[in-house]
Amino acid sequence: MFLAVDIGNTRITFGVFDEHGQLQKKWDESSLKESSLYSSRGNAGIFACSDSAPRALAQGRALRCELAAKIPASLLMNSRIGLASVVPDLTPSVVDFFKSKYPGISLTEISVELNTGLEFCVENSKEIGADRIANCTYAFNKYRSVNSPGMAGRSLLIIDMGTAITFDCVTSKGEYLGGLIYPGIETSFKNLFEKAARLQPIHLEKPHNLVGKNTRQHVQSGYYYGTKSLMNGLINEYKRELGDLFVIATGGHSHLLLTDPLFNFDVVDPDLTLKGIHFLCAK
Repeated sequence: MFLAVDIGNTRITFGVFDEHGQLQKKWDESSLKESSLYSSRGNAGIFACSDSAPRALAQGRALRCELAAKIPASLLMNSRIGLASVVPDLTPSVVDFFKSKYPGISLTEISVELNTGLEFCVENSKEIGADRIANCTYAFNKYRSVNSPGMAGRSLLIIDMGTAITFDCVTSKGEYLGGLIYPGIETSFKNLFEKAARLQPIHLEKPHNLVGKNTRQHVQSGYYYGTKSLMNGLINEYKRELGDLFVIATGGHSHLLLTDPLFNFDVVDPDLTLKGIHFLCAK
């Protein structure tokens, strides 16, 4: 068995792969999202304090307790673990949990130091997030075969819709060209609800109509069609600069757009990051 762990800015996602490389189970601890583990630095919270060292220590203890409670010991017997983290303050605690509780277990962290098969054509490859490395590596190896019949030379555009929306471009030769970062859907609307006194948080879903008839529908319409315009507009800009692209979408909100032809995606794979972790670390 193989356990993939994706530590994001708002949640930790776990994926269990069998010996054939098939994803059998996945879950995320979205409850961590508003917990002290992800509390803003310096803001009120049960671990908030002026000194970052005690806070980090307390967060680490809490995280280890969370992991012990959520991950069955039987799951990790004879397993290997792959870890992608974009939260450096929490990474040591996760690594320490697995290595101390399961001595001798094989644990690999995603970084540009691994044999990704990609050439990183950027100023500082160490700035690239582990999740983006996993996404690009798996997408290149999975979908470059699509580039053969009638699609030779077509580059990949990987869009991850999480806390931040990231765009990453990989050429058909495996050259990582770079990308962009934009505030995520939930991030943007959370800020809106915090700043606008008369707006109440809502569940984000596809609206029935573009023209809303009440405040809730106004927000839903703004979220959905605003995201459509943003995604398609950026995709068109990339295609204008780089030529025809094979567009892959992933991330926590990508499933909402899976069947909508309004979005110019060729493939939607919500589990791309977990698959990338497995691909890189289960070799």
